[in-house]
This record gives sequence, structure tokens and C-alpha cells, in this order.
Amino acid sequence: MVHRPWAKMCDRQTVDGFRWLEQQLQGDWFMGNRMTQADLTVAVFWQFGVEKRPNFFARMDCPKLTALSDRLAATEPFQATPQGEGLPKGIALG
Repeated sequence: MVHRPWAKMCDRQTVDGFRWLEQQLQGDWFMGNRMTQADLTVAVFWQFGVEKRPNFFARMDCPKLTALSDRLAATEPFQATPQGEGLPKGIALG
């Protein structure tokens, strides 16, 4: 059972948070001229959200976050990272 007002509030917080991050990204990276943990964290969370709720994330219209995520996803370390492993059996992330 899902309490609709609570789910709607969670969606609003997600949108507000990612739109705020979109505004903060003024160049290639969040913290100046090099990649930091902030960039990695945002890219991973963005990728996770797009994978699990593609329509919801597409409506957010965050081109800078999409570009950051795509740029990092194209790197060898991201491509070498196991996807979805280590989750207990029976847990659905969708």
C-alpha cells in the first residue's frame, strides 16, 4: 500500500533536489576544474534514477546532470563497475 500524499512529497523533494543540483553545476564539474566525489555521487544517483524511473527523470529536464552522468558513464571505471550485484535475492528496485 502506498500513501499517495507521502509518495507525492517524496517525488517533489527529488525534483527540487535535482533541479537545485542542475543550477549549481556551472562548468564541467561541481567543485572547480576537476572531478570530485560530488560529481561521482550525483552521476551515480542520476543514473540510478533514470534507470528505475525513466519517465519521471526525463520530465525533470536537467541537461547538465544528464551530460555529467553520460560523460562519466562513458569512462572505463564506470563501465567496469558491476551493475545490480550484491543485492539480496528478492529485492526489487523498481
